[in-house]
Amino acid sequence: YKGRYERLEPLLKETYNLAGMGRFTAGPGWSQLSPEDRQRLVDGFSRLTTATYANRFDGYSGEKLEVVGETPAQSGSVIVETKLVTSPETIQLNYLMTKVGQDWRVFDVYLEGTISELAVRRSEFSAVLRRDGPEALFKLLDQKVAALAK
Repeated sequence: YKGRYERLEPLLKETYNLAGMGRFTAGPGWSQLSPEDRQRLVDGFSRLTTATYANRFDGYSGEKLEVVGETPAQSGSVIVETKLVTSPETIQLNYLMTKVGQDWRVFDVYLEGTISELAVRRSEFSAVLRRDGPEALFKLLDQKVAALAK
């Protein structure tokens, strides 16, 4: 796990819009956070994203990620349609790509084309932030990262 985490972290920071994703997961509560707490949220969200991938991809058995196509989306973003081909199944993964400066970055991942990973996170994280405050959200993020590391 630790080796996968260390290899994935710089790659995800380069290819994902982790700052924008972290902000989105806070929902309306983002505007009430101090600059320091905003950075803590983005850092915690980034660690959770990396830990999730390090936990999920613990081996290679010939899987292939194939790009199927792309579709324009709102505000100049693009949905990149892919399929993860495993034996015996194929999993549809669509990536919402947005521009950050001159670079395209992943902003969301849709499992089976419709289940937004970011929407699921926002539902949970914004509720914790609204109900219990930022310290509770930071604690939750740390707990989730620790659980994935086992």
